[in-house]
Amino acid sequence: MEVKRDQMRLQTAEDGKWAKVTVLSKLVQQENINMKRKLEEMLRLVKAVVKWDLDSESGYAAFGNFAREVGIKKENLMYYVNAYQASGKSGLKALTYKKTMPETVRIEATKELNEFLSARLPRNEHAGQLWFQVVAKDNRITVAEKRPLFGDPSQSSTSEFVQLRYTDYDGKWHIYWKRASGKWWPYVPHRKIESFNDCLHELGQDLFHCFWG
Repeated sequence: MEVKRDQMRLQTAEDGKWAKVTVLSKLVQQENINMKRKLEEMLRLVKAVVKWDLDSESGYAAFGNFAREVGIKKENLMYYVNAYQASGKSGLKALTYKKTMPETVRIEATKELNEFLSARLPRNEHAGQLWFQVVAKDNRITVAEKRPLFGDPSQSSTSEFVQLRYTDYDGKWHIYWKRASGKWWPYVPHRKIESFNDCLHELGQDLFHCFWG
């Protein structure tokens, strides 16, 4: 009799476990559906925006009116617009994508990045006073600058200034710069990004003064 009760308890526990897995699976599926809907909705909105010349007074005015009509703050809408301008639909999806990049991609990218950063270290009297810190996590490689703290050289300050994101669904790289607010913002490149080396080229040129001041 005890054996039968134990079997019933075990079966009940197993049924409960499977029920939880089923519920979790359904929640994940619904979240994926919601994210896809949001992506498609933002794609529709930014396509309506990019047809205007946002550098012109009339174009920016139209953009402002449109943002009010759809109920989105101009800054938030521009965030998505810049992501689209940078890399189309892939750029929009990269805003929230976090799947870990393949190890081979991470190793090669950090190698090239470290070589690039080493070449930018000062060779004059300031040698040894500036360092770069490279951190890879998920699909993102973040670079920070470390330098002596102003007023107290015995301490150092660290400032993140660029983040490179890899999306394995299309093998693309995406550049982000850090605004004064602390938010990572999609960087619209001067030329199309086809490879990691193109990211380094944009970073080196820094035509919009987003990275090196």
